[in-house]
Amino acid sequence: MRFAVLLALAACSTSGPSGSPPFQLDLDYDSVVASADVSILYPITAATDRDQLIAPTEAGRYGQLLAADITPAPFGSAGDGGGLGYYDDLRLVSLRLDPCSARGGCSPEVRLIYQPVLLDTDVVDGAVHVFYALPADELRLMLEQILTLKKAHGAGVAYPDALGPHPVLAATGLEGPFAEGLRAVLLDHLGTDRVVRVTMMQHAFLDGHIWVFAQLDRGAAGLVAHTIIDLGAQRQEIQGAGATDPLFLGGIYPSAQATPSVPELEALASEFRPEQPTPELEVAFGKAIEVQHPDLHSSEDTDCGSCHIAEGARRAGEAYGFTPMGEFTSARSLAYVRDSLPLTNFHAFGYLGTAVSIMQRTANESAVVADRMQADLAP
Repeated sequence: MRFAVLLALAACSTSGPSGSPPFQLDLDYDSVVASADVSILYPITAATDRDQLIAPTEAGRYGQLLAADITPAPFGSAGDGGGLGYYDDLRLVSLRLDPCSARGGCSPEVRLIYQPVLLDTDVVDGAVHVFYALPADELRLMLEQILTLKKAHGAGVAYPDALGPHPVLAATGLEGPFAEGLRAVLLDHLGTDRVVRVTMMQHAFLDGHIWVFAQLDRGAAGLVAHTIIDLGAQRQEIQGAGATDPLFLGGIYPSAQATPSVPELEALASEFRPEQPTPELEVAFGKAIEVQHPDLHSSEDTDCGSCHIAEGARRAGEAYGFTPMGEFTSARSLAYVRDSLPLTNFHAFGYLGTAVSIMQRTANESAVVADRMQADLAP
């Protein structure tokens, strides 16, 4: 029996702020913006207490961070999830600022990524990605507040070249002053009233390994199921080999998967790809490089599967010895941490278990955003 995902279609509240006073912080910052300052990953280890992480039930001026009734099933359902995780298990694992996202042409927004974190600190292979719209000047204020916290509590903390867990959070702890200040900033600016999009990815184990993607977008009637680009359906499934070896690439089953906007990726990402390289696979490698280039593709022209498969497909191409051409470049470091390499690790900025899972696309986008926001801060 195929795993069925039902989407919660309840409308988002459109009421105004709850009336709680704004978070007060005297701004005092250095206008040097690192990629890790606009893309913040919380450090999680086997010793992390999940209640040190922010739950979606926490509320501020714009309501709960994420109300259960607008959370796509199964995460919005009741119960223990049979190990899959549900709403009560969700915790904030990362956040990303973007002053000009592709959504709506150029939309200022903050994205929060929640994953189910179980009591034994196992981070479940699934995620709820929530997009909050806010005015451009308020997004800039958020960054100024984060940089103020960085200056106050991050003195002497080195920022590594590779994008990974936020260095000040790692140095001062999830209950330290930087973490508490960041919590206050998030609760002051974000909440269910500002949610404009919710996407989900969930790993189901019925009839083999299946990864399901779905999306809700705000419309006149509230949040409604979105038809995935070029797919003609409101959910997308990927089947593949669930690799347990963190260094084993594995792959997907092309016969059960459709990546309509970038169909070439299927062969390169396949569990059954040939041992020897072919010209067709080299073409697919070029397509994977393109998908990860933020100036060439975005979430508005690429389906979920193609975007999330591109990381593993690129790594499969590198294993063949293909040379990347036309990669995105930046004066910033584009290095990133990815501790679990299987092609079916679809996490772009989060965790698989307690292994950090970041994609090249995320590092590229973070460099673009850091450049934009640093330029905006310049006198």
